[in-house]
Amino acid sequence: MSVDKPTLVIPGISCRELIAQSGRKSAKKILDSLVDTIDKLVATAHTAGKNSIVYDLPVIFDIKNLNKQDSSTLIYSELLSVYKSAYPMGKEFPEVYIQITKEKAILTLEWYNGMSEEERKRRKEFINSCIK
Repeated sequence: MSVDKPTLVIPGISCRELIAQSGRKSAKKILDSLVDTIDKLVATAHTAGKNSIVYDLPVIFDIKNLNKQDSSTLIYSELLSVYKSAYPMGKEFPEVYIQITKEKAILTLEWYNGMSEEERKRRKEFINSCIK
């Protein structure tokens, strides 16, 4: 015969609840807005035949429970991850850079128009292998 153990409920707030109530939701909104803006700039630049963009990022983000430095660190690291990480989790841009000074932060994205050097080399080698 087994005896059910009483479930102990500890009153108060947990660390998990504190994190859930922090500014992570507002950080996601900020990040989503930046990605949307940057994606539109990339699409416009690509249509115009360019292969890079330079974008001035905000330096101050209003994220609850994070100081200015931590909020910038969170947004910049997430933004870089979005553009640098491999597909399908990220956008897999071949060149992603950020320059940060006290006054500003500049994001640079570069992509291939046409062929990458690697693809060009591979195709030329293939063509040469077929020449008599």
